[in-house]
Amino acid sequence: MLVIGDVHIDNDEDLNYYYSLIKNHEKSIQVGDFSVCEEIWKKLNPSTNHRILGGNHEFYPEYHKSPNSLGEYGIHEGIYFIRGAASIDKVRRLKEKSIFSDEELAELGEGWFPDEELTVSQFYSAVSLYRETEPDIVISHDCPQEILCQFTDIKESSKTRNALDSMLSFHVPKMWIFGHHHQRVNFMYKGCNFICLDINQTMEI
Repeated sequence: MLVIGDVHIDNDEDLNYYYSLIKNHEKSIQVGDFSVCEEIWKKLNPSTNHRILGGNHEFYPEYHKSPNSLGEYGIHEGIYFIRGAASIDKVRRLKEKSIFSDEELAELGEGWFPDEELTVSQFYSAVSLYRETEPDIVISHDCPQEILCQFTDIKESSKTRNALDSMLSFHVPKMWIFGHHHQRVNFMYKGCNFICLDINQTMEI
């Protein structure tokens, strides 16, 4: 299984590069921030072998109905996954939303969607599934706040990171892969190998 970091696809050239990453692999998971452009999602070759986990820079109306979407949370190929993160650029994107129409925002790739994070009830169900399954491998877009503090100075938390914290406090997996922070990070913590993938970075599991 190939795992791919954030790709932030804005145009056909970016999309073709993504295809070059997966072309020699039977299956893949892209960890989020695939594209906020509606047209990119519509151009995407439908596949249930090459899946995309929702990030905070995503065109969610298309994500929710795409066969490439991994979904909200669950188990895929024995891997526990959970989507979403809070956008630090939310205010800017909301300001732009008041200036441009929804159609113009889609073209600009700057639309912000309130469902970038799961709802409270979805988080409750996601955490319950995690506790029931106690997975060995986790893939998420963001990471637990406890882990973020190990490699950044970011103090602000979010609903997503709080939920991931509660998961980690209950059960420590063997490997946790995430993106979102645009860094190459690989370290052991409490017996788990935490890996942050940089933009376009790939790894095999």
